[in-house]
Amino acid sequence: MRAGARAESSPSLPSPTRRFLAASLGYSPSVVLPAIANFLFIVVFTRLLGPVELGKYFLIVSVVTFSAVVLGTWFQQALLRFDSGASSARSSERVTFYLFFLVLSVAATVFAGSAYLGLQAAVPGRVPAFPLIMVPLIAADVWYRTLLSSLQADGESVRYSIASLSLSVGRYAVAFGLFSLAGMRTYLALLYGWLLAESLVILWLAGSLGFRAAARHLAQVPRVVWKGYFEQLRRYAVYGVPMLGFMLASEARPLLDRALIAVLDSAFGVGVYASNYALGSSTVGLLAMPMLLSAHPILMAMANATPFDQGEFDRTNAVYMRLFLFVMLPLLLVVVPNTHFIARLALGRAYVEGHALIALALVGSALGNLALYVGKALEAHRRTGLLLGANMGSLAITAAFNVVAIRHWGYLAAGYGYCAGSLAYLALVYAAARSVALVHVPWGFAGVIAGIVATGAVVGAVGAPQLGLAAGGLGTLVGAALTLPVGISMLRRYPEARRHLNNVGQAARTLLGGLVPRG
Repeated sequence: MRAGARAESSPSLPSPTRRFLAASLGYSPSVVLPAIANFLFIVVFTRLLGPVELGKYFLIVSVVTFSAVVLGTWFQQALLRFDSGASSARSSERVTFYLFFLVLSVAATVFAGSAYLGLQAAVPGRVPAFPLIMVPLIAADVWYRTLLSSLQADGESVRYSIASLSLSVGRYAVAFGLFSLAGMRTYLALLYGWLLAESLVILWLAGSLGFRAAARHLAQVPRVVWKGYFEQLRRYAVYGVPMLGFMLASEARPLLDRALIAVLDSAFGVGVYASNYALGSSTVGLLAMPMLLSAHPILMAMANATPFDQGEFDRTNAVYMRLFLFVMLPLLLVVVPNTHFIARLALGRAYVEGHALIALALVGSALGNLALYVGKALEAHRRTGLLLGANMGSLAITAAFNVVAIRHWGYLAAGYGYCAGSLAYLALVYAAARSVALVHVPWGFAGVIAGIVATGAVVGAVGAPQLGLAAGGLGTLVGAALTLPVGISMLRRYPEARRHLNNVGQAARTLLGGLVPRG
């Protein structure tokens, strides 16, 4: 881990806002380009493999991903909390500790695989048969995710994006080669392509992070040092296990929505809901994820500083919230009034009737992402149990709302339930954060954005009977017209906003200047 890597995440450098924006741009390829690769994968392999083969592949991907999340997420979250902004003088010790955990994760994966084979032999025919390639895939995925977390902690946004893109493109390129040249015309081509590409990326990352020297050091350390490693693992687990529960609860939310729609409404409703929901929520992720990837290590580096400056942490986090809302405004203005047009353009005719779900998923996801910034105070103070409690509470509220509402209003009610749950989570995590620290959320700015977007949506809905799909465009124009005077007013009222906009421009010019070759 290089000393220079810390330049992006050190809180002592000037303008954390500029570093945040530059890092967000650096992380963007790791989100946008893999999404394009996944889209092309669907286009190509749905023509090469039948639904049964692809179904087997997606089932195994789900099992591998879930297993890797359970095995490694708690460690990766603790790594990001405790090692962001860490001194380069102890980088070799940290890499050795990472390798210690990864060796244990391989042992745990092999043990679980052996137990599965033993169970399959003891009760033949009663245990689902999975290919043995799952065992190395789970181990490799834990390694890959841990190495990416190490890059994120160091603020290595460019290498992070290169690794992510290499895996996303490489796994499908290798699979296509196995399918076309090696005659492996089953879903196994996709699994072997995944394993080979991920292994190559792991070898590159491990070599660049110094794992060869760490392996020699780990083989020579006395057993008493191992006791210290286990104690550090316990410290990581105290912080990370609630974060694992938090993430599993977040993943369970859309699954619970679909299950309730299937039971209380219909399978048709599940298909319409899932398609429109994915369109809205994934759109937010493309913009929000790069920002969150860059903000988290910067904020955690501040939390690791001695002494910890709570005021500076809160002010920096508030700036990041405003920038997030600033980015969300044009997205909301374009999408919310035009959901009917977007659904007709992107989805089949049978799915268009659920077009309002695109807007509901977009709004709910924006609220949820804002809540992630609010919760950074709890992460800084190591109160991850409160984060888990807030998420579980909002999940219960969402489920209760949906049980009642879906019976009366069908699958569309689940979209409102998602928004209600996201708003409840924002409120709960804000209350929890205020119990341990002073947290400033730009509620006024958020309210102004909500008012502008709501006005645009109302204009689009009222004008739809006369103007048809063009009414959505009118709603967007009205919202944009309202944005201009509101923006000017805010610049006058908050002079520091001008500085943030200048930082945006300077970061963009710096990035573009690095991309354009000089004559």
